[in-house]
Amino acid sequence: MSVLLINLAVGLFARHQQHAIMDFAVEIYDTAFISTNYVHLAQKSFQYFASDRLHAVGPDEISKTNQDLERVITELDVAIERSASPQARTQ
Repeated sequence: MSVLLINLAVGLFARHQQHAIMDFAVEIYDTAFISTNYVHLAQKSFQYFASDRLHAVGPDEISKTNQDLERVITELDVAIERSASPQARTQ
């Protein structure tokens, strides 16, 4: 009888640990996915900025692309803030 109770207790503990590990893994995946999404948005913004800047003619268009650069820098800052890795934030 005591072996049965011990097996039951170990089984319940293992089940609890599995749920905790799965929750932790999902949280890591979500954080990584969100960080990757912010990096992608920053990359696309920089791509549009570079394309517009290369094709800019005249001071008005150059000024507009410089304003777009501020948005790109802001999106890069957000991507850095959202990074889960301290090493990635430093780089």
